[in-house]
Amino acid sequence: MAAVEEWTAQDVADWINHIGLPAHSLSFLDNAVTGLDLLEISDSILEWLGVRDIADRLHILERLQDVLERQETQDFPPLRHELLSVIRETSEYTETVEDEQQESVSEDLEVQQEREVEVCGRL
Repeated sequence: MAAVEEWTAQDVADWINHIGLPAHSLSFLDNAVTGLDLLEISDSILEWLGVRDIADRLHILERLQDVLERQETQDFPPLRHELLSVIRETSEYTETVEDEQQESVSEDLEVQQEREVEVCGRL
């Protein structure tokens, strides 16, 4: 396969299919995303391209980093900063969800305890 910086929009779309995200390949093709564009891709650009799922964005960035490492492309900065950004966002999201779930469980317990008190009060 040619070096990433030589990929056409069709090559990029084919690669998106190859890494298991065929639902996104048409968006890359419609927006004429080439290999040179991939070298400057960011999490926000992926989201703009319609890759809404953070796991899919992370998957694209990780697979691109793998390709670049295999090609030993030294002319372009690694995408580690983008990967770290997505990982950090995922971690913050996970913490928020866990906090909300904990609050929900606590509220459910409070409601249950109030009902038990009401029932005991009637007896």
